[in-house]
Order: sequence, then structure tokens, then C-alpha cells
Amino acid sequence: MPVAADGTVILDTLPTPVLGTFWPYLAGAKGSLRAVTAGRRKVPVERTALSLRELAEANPGAQVVIREGNESYPATIVGFLERSAAEVAATSAAEVDEPAPQKSNLLLLKTAEGTKAVAMERITDLKFLGEYRTKLTQEEYRNRLTMHLEFDDGRPAMASAWSICKKESAGSPTIAWNWGSMAGPPSSCRPRC
Repeated sequence: MPVAADGTVILDTLPTPVLGTFWPYLAGAKGSLRAVTAGRRKVPVERTALSLRELAEANPGAQVVIREGNESYPATIVGFLERSAAEVAATSAAEVDEPAPQKSNLLLLKTAEGTKAVAMERITDLKFLGEYRTKLTQEEYRNRLTMHLEFDDGRPAMASAWSICKKESAGSPTIAWNWGSMAGPPSSCRPRC
């Protein structure tokens, strides 16, 4: 995993400890692990669009030909109506721990006659007239571990040696996740067969 310029390493998919603990550490004498924070964070995730809706969502501003039943017409995709996570949190009667945006099924399309709101279920075909994207970025909550590293020379290496060790209770196997150029986990975390 690369180390950011500020000396942080982010583990994006955090395994869930069942009966054990994580021990993050920095191997070698190049620096030290100064702090570790873990928690749920909202992160952008890019995925391939797999439906007409996702293709439309990934391409605001694209010139298209829309087919609704037997009718076809040229349009420019404006986007879907959506309540942001901040709006959902601000307008909810109860406190929401992790508000998610609420997406409508209404697609706004700019046509020669004006802007039209169309229920996505009515659209049977979408033809792109120019450039288009097949990737869609959406936000989701993930458990993340951020390690704050401090290096003796003040600069992080691209592949610094760091690791996380998960040790289960006595008699259970030990699992180590290793990244970078390191000799291996500390002796207390060496896997047992």
C-alpha cells in the first residue's frame, strides 16, 4: 500500500476481528507508527455501470437519443433528482447515524421543447451520440483503518514496510497481513500451523 505525502496509510477494507485484536506496526528503523484511527467513513467507489439507469447517471451532459415506448427523441442528460445525505440528515424527524442520499427514479432530460422529467422505468433504450463513460462513482460507508506514520528522514517511501497482525485467543490461529518490504511480523504474531 502506498504511503501518502502526509505519512498516512489507509486500509480500506478492514477485516472484522472476532476474538482478537489488530496490532499495526512499522517494521525497521526508518520511522515509527504515531497513531491509528479506525471508524466508518464515507468513501467514493468507482464501479462499472451495469444498467440503463447507471449509464444515464454516469453521463450527465451526454447527448443521447431516448426511446420511450414507440417514441424516440434527442436529448441531453441533465441528471437524476436526488436528496443529498446532508438534506436527509437535516430533514429527518429522527437522528440518522449514516444518512445516505435518496435517489429518485426521475431523470431530467433537456430537449428542444424544454426540460423533461421522465420516470426511468419508461425508458427502453438509450443511444449515445458522442463520448460516454461506463464507470460510475458512488459514495458508500466502509470501515477504514488509518495509520499515521512518522519517518526519520521526514519523507515516506512509496512501499514502506508496515503490517497489521490479528491474533486470536490462545489456541486459535494467528493471521498477519503484510505490505511493503518487511522481514515478517513480530514473533508474537508469527502464524502457527
